[in-house]
Amino acid sequence: MKEKYRKLIWGILVIIVFAIALVLRLYPFSGLSSQDPNPVVLVSDSFVYTALAYNIFKGQGYSITGPQDKNPTARPFFNRPPGYPYFMAMVFALFGKSHRFDILRVVCIIQGVLDAFCCILIFFIATTIYPRSPLPAFISALIYSLSPYNLYYTQVVLTESLASFLLAVFALCAVKALDKKGLRWFFYAGLFLGFVILTRAEYLLYALVFVAILWFINRINTKYALKSIVGYLCGVLIVLSPWSIRNYALSKRMIPVSLGAVDMSFYMGTFEKHSAWKGYKAIPDTDFIDQSEKQEFLGIHQSYLKVFMEGNLRDIIALEKRCRVLTWRRICFMPAKVFKNWFSKIPSLWYQFYTPLYRGEPDGRLFALFFLLACCAFIAARGIERMFMALPVSLFAYITIIFIPLYVEPRYIVPLIPLVITLSGIGLAKALNFILGDK
Repeated sequence: MKEKYRKLIWGILVIIVFAIALVLRLYPFSGLSSQDPNPVVLVSDSFVYTALAYNIFKGQGYSITGPQDKNPTARPFFNRPPGYPYFMAMVFALFGKSHRFDILRVVCIIQGVLDAFCCILIFFIATTIYPRSPLPAFISALIYSLSPYNLYYTQVVLTESLASFLLAVFALCAVKALDKKGLRWFFYAGLFLGFVILTRAEYLLYALVFVAILWFINRINTKYALKSIVGYLCGVLIVLSPWSIRNYALSKRMIPVSLGAVDMSFYMGTFEKHSAWKGYKAIPDTDFIDQSEKQEFLGIHQSYLKVFMEGNLRDIIALEKRCRVLTWRRICFMPAKVFKNWFSKIPSLWYQFYTPLYRGEPDGRLFALFFLLACCAFIAARGIERMFMALPVSLFAYITIIFIPLYVEPRYIVPLIPLVITLSGIGLAKALNFILGDK
C-alpha cells in the first residue's frame, strides 16, 4: 500500500512539473505577457518551411513554389527534410483554412505542448537509467521545464522543438528496449528515429551508429543481437523508405532524405570561426590560398543562395562538386590551420555563447552547467546504468563529430538538450548525495 501511495505522489509531482512547463511555454501567447505582442520568431528557414507546408496544405506537392505562382507543375523540392513542413501542414489543415500569420502562432503553441510533454518523457527515461530512486528523474524533469533554450525554441518556426520531442520519444523507446529486452521496443525505437531523421536529416548516419551499439551490448548473444537489430531497422526503413522512393522517382538520384548544403558547409567550415562571423550571407576576411580561390568561391556562394532556394537540382549538385574540390585543396594546402579551426569550434556547439543569431536567443553559459552535471552522472555510473547512458552519450558525440568540420549553427545541439538534462538531473542528485555523505 505504501508503494502505491508513493507512486501516486511522484505521479502528482510529475504532473505539476508538466503544468509548470506548459504554462511557461504558452504564457507568451496568452496575451498577458509584456513581451512583444507577436511572440512568433521567424528566420530565413521559417519562410521556407512555411511555403512548403502551405503548398502541401493546398495540394501543390512538396514544392517551394510561392502562393502567387500559378504554375500547376511546381518544381519538386529536395533541399529540406519533410518532417517539419508536414507537421505544419497538419496544423494548417486542423486549425486554419487560409495562409495567415495567426496560424503560425498555433504551430508554436502546439510546439509548446509537445515540448512540455518532454518533461514526462525525461522522467521515464531517467527512471529507466537510474531506477533506485525517482528523485533524480524528478530533478531532470524540473530542470527541463525551466530550460531557457527549449522555452525559446517553442516560439520559433523551426524544427528544433519537434525534433526535441521525437528524439526524446526515440530515447525512451531505446532505453526501454535495452531494459526490457522486448523486440517490439526496438521496432518502436526505429520508427521514432525514422521520424527524427525526416525532421533533422543529420541524424541519418546515427541509424548505423545505434546498430553498432546494439551489436556491442548484445555481442554475447548474437542471435538476440541480430533480432533486435532487424526489428529496429525495420522500424527505420518503414518510415524512411516512402520518402526515399519519392526522391528517387522524381530526381533519378539516391537522396535518402534531403539534399543539404553539405559540401558548401564543409568548405566554409575550413576557415569560418565565430571571431570572423559576419552573417550567413557574408564571406569573412580570411587567409584564402590565393586570390583565385576567393573569387571562385564568391561566385559559387552567390549562385548557391539562388539555386538552392529555387530547388534546381542539377545546378546545386554542380556547385556542390566545385565546393568539394575547393575543400580538399584547402585541407591539403593548410592542414594545420584547418584542423585547428575545426577543434576550436567545439565550445561553439555548447550553444550560442558568443553571439545571439535570433531575437531573444539565450547564451550558452547555462548549457555548460548542464553538460558538467551530465559528465558527473556518466563518470559516477556503473554497470547497466552506464550501458543505458551510452545512448545520450553516443548521440552527443555523434552530433559533435558532425558539427566540428561543418559551417553550421550551434542550434544543432538543441534537440539533444532533453537527453543532456536527463543526465544532468542524475548528476546533480549524485553530487548532492556525495556532498551530504549519503550512499
